[in-house]
Amino acid sequence: MSKRPPYPFAALEAKWMRIWDGAPLEATAELGQVGSTSLRIAWVECLTKRTLRCGFPGALEGGDRWIPHPAEFGRDACRVALLSRPGELTGDRPSSEELTAAARFLGRVWRLYVDEADTVEFQQACTLDPTQSVVALEGIGLSLALGPDLPSLSMHRVWHSCLQRVEQGIAQQRPHIAVAALIEFVNQATLWPKRPRALLTDFLLVLQPFAPILAQELTAKCRLHATGRAPYEPVPARSGDWPTLDSKCLTETALEISIQINGKLRDTLMVSGDVSPAALEKAALSAEKVVPFLQGKVIRRVVVVPQKLVNIAVE
Repeated sequence: MSKRPPYPFAALEAKWMRIWDGAPLEATAELGQVGSTSLRIAWVECLTKRTLRCGFPGALEGGDRWIPHPAEFGRDACRVALLSRPGELTGDRPSSEELTAAARFLGRVWRLYVDEADTVEFQQACTLDPTQSVVALEGIGLSLALGPDLPSLSMHRVWHSCLQRVEQGIAQQRPHIAVAALIEFVNQATLWPKRPRALLTDFLLVLQPFAPILAQELTAKCRLHATGRAPYEPVPARSGDWPTLDSKCLTETALEISIQINGKLRDTLMVSGDVSPAALEKAALSAEKVVPFLQGKVIRRVVVVPQKLVNIAVE
């Protein structure tokens, strides 16, 4: 492994462990939670077998005794390395090779979200004064590739395939399947020239049970970009926040339908290939992002172009 870490995990740990230490217990109890009740039960059992925590501090029951070189790899990498192993954990510490692979994966996650130039400036600032690394973190912004763009059909398929495999891995208490799905998603998303911020924010909810510290930092940066305020408190992925799997996206017959109002794109829908025009019109009129544009308006005409779009003419 190179001397320069794949992402600034040491500064992230210093920042978030301090925040979590000062947070109320109830604010950290759900860190790393997953979706349904059955998934949560399976996840807790899975972590218990591996001496890992679900809640605060979201890392390890055994502390640094599990990490051969904590200054080189970090807690999240250790957690991912342990969860990447097939079968049941026997108590052995992860090897340097396992930790290296986990840290490199988390480095790819970091680069998927953050601005490369800001990262270079962070590294330079830390070289000049390593004691200011936590402060320098705040100068790292999001990548310009992240934006409000709507996900394409292929992006939806990649994401929901990942989510399905993560849930299957958790339900079967085979976390290595879930980790493999996360790695595959990141490899695919890295190739996207434009990365839908909403979709990648959902990904962080699913990443948090596996790499809570990194997920916390990236979630904070996404919220800072959206609201102008960074949450300097734990941002737990509570069970109610867990993304909903859309099985229609996993079939080759799924269609991505554009919904226009007076010719302007307002939303997209994922529907099955055999959806009727009447059902498509009804779904378009009730779409979450469309409804606000229809309030107080008179609908004059609805044009349904099968397997392509719905245009709603209003005045």
